[in-house]
Amino acid sequence: MTMIRWGVIGLAVMTAIATPGAARLPGLVPTLSEAGIRLGPAGRLMPFGTPRTMALRQLAEAFGKPLRQRIIPDCGQGQPMGEARYRGALTVSFMKGRFTGWTIDRPSTLRTDRDVAIGSPRTAVRRAYPGMTVDDGPLGLMFVTDESLGGFLDADRPTGRVTALYAGETCMVS
Repeated sequence: MTMIRWGVIGLAVMTAIATPGAARLPGLVPTLSEAGIRLGPAGRLMPFGTPRTMALRQLAEAFGKPLRQRIIPDCGQGQPMGEARYRGALTVSFMKGRFTGWTIDRPSTLRTDRDVAIGSPRTAVRRAYPGMTVDDGPLGLMFVTDESLGGFLDADRPTGRVTALYAGETCMVS
């Protein structure tokens, strides 16, 4: 178990299983941000730090009930981290009763507020986030943006594709 916090990467295991996902309410098009998740037709930000009960209520309006909820006893900071998994490959994280991060690790209709998604080529990520850095370390090919959003790529070339995205504090376990 490893925590990912604002671009600091630990052990991560990603899968590439296709899961369809769509917003539950008409006109509700969630987008992912380095600061949280934008919800609703107006794109109102649900920022990191939002109380868990409020975040779960807002997410239920967009995605329905979570497919799975769990507690990870220790994820790098010596304290439990909660997770809720939704349709559309979205996993959100909670610590100390607050929304702390999001992850998508499979094909999804979700995109960042700069139009990057699972499957986007590395060139599109670079255009959207010019300050991105790429590291081909023991955990795989990872990128981090100046905006504290990160992800994984399938190849170290311009046509390499995004296989996962995250922001905030998350815990990726196999």
